[in-house]
Amino acid sequence: MVHWLKRSERGQSMVEVAVVSVFFMILAIMIYEAGVVFSTYTVLLNASREGGIYASAHPELASVTSVPTNTAVYQEYLAVTATEASSLPGWVDRDSTSFQIERPVLIVTNTSTGEQGLRVRVRYNVRTFTSTISLPFFGRMGLPNYWPISAWTIMPAR
Repeated sequence: MVHWLKRSERGQSMVEVAVVSVFFMILAIMIYEAGVVFSTYTVLLNASREGGIYASAHPELASVTSVPTNTAVYQEYLAVTATEASSLPGWVDRDSTSFQIERPVLIVTNTSTGEQGLRVRVRYNVRTFTSTISLPFFGRMGLPNYWPISAWTIMPAR
């Protein structure tokens, strides 16, 4: 038994460890959440690039009147983009409301030369660990149920 500790200081180390460990736990959860959000963004960026590459070969996709959404070329555009996004966390299927692929939009990329490009945007509502937290008496404490993340790419029209 250590005699140099005073009787009132014997549990001090345990209390310090308990208090500091709470902060380290919160820090670890924040790092995990940031990693999930960043990896989701990179997957969405890759999906928008693949959709942009396909859409640049088929610029008629940007026309609202000429290509209905039930045509084979539009369905192939959706399939190419969704296949690239299938590694998203919590991915179930591309028909869910949490994943959306917007129709390509024809935009002017260079006003002096009149060059045009196709913008492809994908959106995903990612659910993370903090999306499931609900404490008694405190509820969600202002935390969102999901984190909305979107990525877009502009590819030159061919």
